[in-house]
Amino acid sequence: MIKKIQLEVTVFILLLISVLFTNNIDVGIYKYFSQLNYGKEANNLKAFFVNITELGDSLWYFLILISIFLTCFLSNKIKLISTKKYSYLKNFSIFGFIYLLSTGVVTQLIKHLIGRARPNHINVDEVVFFNFFTTDSALHSFPSGHTSTIIAVTFVLCLALPSLKLFLFISGSIIAISRIVVGAHYFTDVIAGALIAIIVYKLIKIFYAAKFPNISFNDFEIQPISTLVKIQIVFIIIAIFITIGSGLDLYLSNFFYYGDNQFMLQSYYITSIIFRKILLPFLLIYIFVLPAISRFALIKKIFFNYVFSLREIVFIWISGLTTIVLFINILLKDKWGRARPNDLINFGGESSFTPWYRFGDSCASNCSFVSGDSSVGFLLIVFYFITKKNIYCYLALFFGTTLGFIRIIAGGHFFSDIVFAQLVTTVSISTFYILYTKAYAK
Repeated sequence: MIKKIQLEVTVFILLLISVLFTNNIDVGIYKYFSQLNYGKEANNLKAFFVNITELGDSLWYFLILISIFLTCFLSNKIKLISTKKYSYLKNFSIFGFIYLLSTGVVTQLIKHLIGRARPNHINVDEVVFFNFFTTDSALHSFPSGHTSTIIAVTFVLCLALPSLKLFLFISGSIIAISRIVVGAHYFTDVIAGALIAIIVYKLIKIFYAAKFPNISFNDFEIQPISTLVKIQIVFIIIAIFITIGSGLDLYLSNFFYYGDNQFMLQSYYITSIIFRKILLPFLLIYIFVLPAISRFALIKKIFFNYVFSLREIVFIWISGLTTIVLFINILLKDKWGRARPNDLINFGGESSFTPWYRFGDSCASNCSFVSGDSSVGFLLIVFYFITKKNIYCYLALFFGTTLGFIRIIAGGHFFSDIVFAQLVTTVSISTFYILYTKAYAK
């Protein structure tokens, strides 16, 4: 057992020894991140980190796991789910609860034992301060509890979604880094928190193998899971980040702002011609016109050898037009009232910034939320539901994000406008497809 965690324990011990005798590296990194306090753009990024750092609070995840357990328990009692699903959800939620609890207990014990002062409670240039065996939270810097929590949550999610492992660990690392940015922890605190999560994970895995050999961690993987669902999970997680840390919208838009109410692409007419006058109409023709003549050999090839029936063409028209015209343009763009970046005071305009989740009064019609251009690109997903070809998931992702990126660097939209354009479009088409298949079955 010791051999399986030997590397992590060794690194942790060396880290602890270095922390007890010097903080030169920590102070240097802390000062670098503290510079985010200066400048309007950096303040927007700091506001993002200040808000998303709450995603490292273990309370949220305990509540989610308890809710999953209670829901599956009650659903099993009234026969709403199969025994197999009940067994999966029960084992998964219990494992997650035990793992998070164990990680939290170990982290808190070491925090109270070491008593390292948080960087935002002392003058980091003058003192390396410890108060062993303390209950004062200001002296609970080593290790980072939020980091150990979010890395533990990341491990749990990776068991269910191993194909999204890289994205999940990047997301978890961003939350971990936020602990340094907000001044609550040093760099070594964050590394130590991550190491604790890894060590506890390996120990629990050994414990399960010995005590519950019938439960394999490989069984926690959600199967089958489609390409579309994976993409939606990624967008949902990004949406959570941009909702909690709305300052990221302003920070990203500022990257492409040149001053004097001018964004990077505003003066580049050729770019506007290519993307808005050529690509956008082509996509609309591809979606709404060409399926009607897909029996012709050339047209059939650009739909990857698929010929659409009249019923499928009608579905494309009804679902596509309802999504773009009614949901995107009338209900959202004309009613939400969110000012575009190039209309904001921050970028030389006269309007105030509002996060995506608040109704605004700075725009009367054709407003920023959500992006109409990127919605057209994301609308290609309608062909995935009909043809079941994964290529349309990737095409929708490519054209939707490309058109959205062009609108961001032109000052026409925020990052969140693009993210929610994808979510609204895909949810709308998915709903129409469910209704379509039910009607067809009848």
